[in-house]
Amino acid sequence: MEIYAETLFLINFSVLFLCLAPSCRAYGVGTARRASSAAAGALWASAIFIVAPDGALSKAAPTVGFFITACTAFGRKSRAYISFLVSLLLIYAAVTVLISFFGSGSNAFIKNGVIYFNVPAKIFIPVFAAVLPLMPLLERVWIRVSESRRHLLRIIKNGRSVDVIALRDSGNLLKDPRSGRHVILVSRKALLPLAPDEILTSELPLIIPYRSLGHSGAVLGFCPDKIILDQKKEIYGAVIGISEERFASDCDALIGGI
Repeated sequence: MEIYAETLFLINFSVLFLCLAPSCRAYGVGTARRASSAAAGALWASAIFIVAPDGALSKAAPTVGFFITACTAFGRKSRAYISFLVSLLLIYAAVTVLISFFGSGSNAFIKNGVIYFNVPAKIFIPVFAAVLPLMPLLERVWIRVSESRRHLLRIIKNGRSVDVIALRDSGNLLKDPRSGRHVILVSRKALLPLAPDEILTSELPLIIPYRSLGHSGAVLGFCPDKIILDQKKEIYGAVIGISEERFASDCDALIGGI
């Protein structure tokens, strides 16, 4: 059985690009990054198929491939990893079922711990098209899940206040090392009505170190006078960390373990 490298890459790229669609749209990941992620995953799958490693690497190949794809697409957005995994499993299951019913002369097999579809283009293209209607459904599910984690956050400092949309992320466990308080990360742009530079020069700023995938550093922060969640709940024991970036397409803050 002959399998060409370019066919192997294109099939894996197509499936991964399709599976990434709902999660990428729900978590604000652009098309270029989605394509890069699918290409990275497809290259890994093709390389593992050709190189045929032994032992532990062979067994770990699917997990490594998943994290290569997910990390390239989502970075630190840990919840997106779960939605991507579910999409991946559903799409592979749907493709397998459709091929088993309609794909005469086609088959799926496992090599080096990775599933591969040996499918002629005349079968793969219609099956691929048949699975496409699943994407809007999954996208609506992930957007609904994502929206359930969004909150309105009001930050009050020195008689000024600002309202921001905050994303709840249980993976954000950042704390102020001196007080042990949880850190709410807020983009500098969203904090402009509070004059953050003026706050940092008028009082001793908090220096909050962080460590994430691939790099580490520190953000500056301050203690707010009051934080109100969803216009009704006051948050105690939290500080504001100033981020230079936004966290999703429509979110300016990241709530962790509060």
